[in-house]
Amino acid sequence: MPSLRSLRRRLSSEEGSLLIEVLVTASILLTLSAGVVLALQTAHAQTGLQRAKALATDVAQNRLDALRTKAYNNLRGFTESVSVPEGGITFTVVSTATPVAQTDAPSGCSNQRARDYMSLKTTVTWPKMGARKPVVLDTLIAAPVGAGGGLLVNVTGAAGQAVPGIPLLLSSGGGSATTDASGCARWDTVSAGTGYGLTGSAAGYVKPDGDPNIAISGIAIVPEDTAQQSIAYDRGGSVSVRFRQRLFGSSTATDITDPTMIPDTVTLSNAAQTVNKDVVGATGGLGTAGLFYPNPTSPYSLYADNCTAAQPTTPAPPAVTIVGGSTANATLELPSLNVKVSNGAQALPTDIAVRIRTTCGTIITNRTVSTANGTLTNPGMPWGSGYQICVSSASAGKRARLVGSGMDNKTYAAPGGTGVQTLTLATNSSTNGCTF
Repeated sequence: MPSLRSLRRRLSSEEGSLLIEVLVTASILLTLSAGVVLALQTAHAQTGLQRAKALATDVAQNRLDALRTKAYNNLRGFTESVSVPEGGITFTVVSTATPVAQTDAPSGCSNQRARDYMSLKTTVTWPKMGARKPVVLDTLIAAPVGAGGGLLVNVTGAAGQAVPGIPLLLSSGGGSATTDASGCARWDTVSAGTGYGLTGSAAGYVKPDGDPNIAISGIAIVPEDTAQQSIAYDRGGSVSVRFRQRLFGSSTATDITDPTMIPDTVTLSNAAQTVNKDVVGATGGLGTAGLFYPNPTSPYSLYADNCTAAQPTTPAPPAVTIVGGSTANATLELPSLNVKVSNGAQALPTDIAVRIRTTCGTIITNRTVSTANGTLTNPGMPWGSGYQICVSSASAGKRARLVGSGMDNKTYAAPGGTGVQTLTLATNSSTNGCTF
């Protein structure tokens, strides 16, 4: 009996410890179960990502294979972004094709044509890809024989120097290129065909004809051959002209201070080129025109108006040398148009309107007549022959004209001097109506 009571007391004292052991054991089982579930979930997610990546790889490979089937020259500049559903996932596929020159391709203006390559690349992304990188596949394909021809463009300046940094664009998908240090731009493996156009421009540069824009049409690209084009293009220079004239009764020239009396255009001409430009910024007898092509070996002759018939022979026009990026200074005296308007014995009306057509056909209407002596208040005009003149007064109802062979304007003599042409106002009629 004592032994039984002792055993009961010992068992009663251990009831709390047993409960704790049961709780600890349960906790361990729960923790292990959660770990197993998490491991299963992780494995499932990894399996899903691996599946998505495998599908993305298949999609990328299929698109790359599709690009390979395209005609080589149709791949130039190709870019595309499409959505592709596959295996319950919508993938975004970006495909590009980029020309790549061979590493040993000729440079500069060598007429050897390089066969280039095309870099094909597909990039595939999908939703829920997390931190995974996109699937990217790329490859190179070589230009097939007969895929096209080449084009070399050589840009030189006025002194024969190479002109680098000029951007040029070849039409019909030919692409763009910029002249290198040797002044050359090249295109390799351009699709064969006729009617290509080449355009380009650079701020401050002009061709010999003064045009800032390069525009060449009708370029033919022949398979397995190299076409060549040469372009003269250089930094232009301007000219600042001081315009002068001799007023009535004066033997010396003075500046044309009224800017409205300064000619609208001037021409620079030499053995190679004749270029006319608008006069701008006229003030205080000065006007600026440009840009003109540099002429380091053949100075230009400077004269007013816009045709070669206005180029003086005697006295010789001033010579001008244009330097690229600079402004040349010149003084140009305009011959005086020796015309005098008369109203017979009567005083001149105050509203005489003047119309003048120069040798080049330029119409001048901004001149007035002095009522004191009938001469032009601003007689300076471009040099030339065959001037046509018509004067009229609305208040007096009279008009006078000089047409037919016209008159010359080839000396510096002021109106009233030798060779003056007098126009006498008469009643308006069909015989003295203005014809221009």
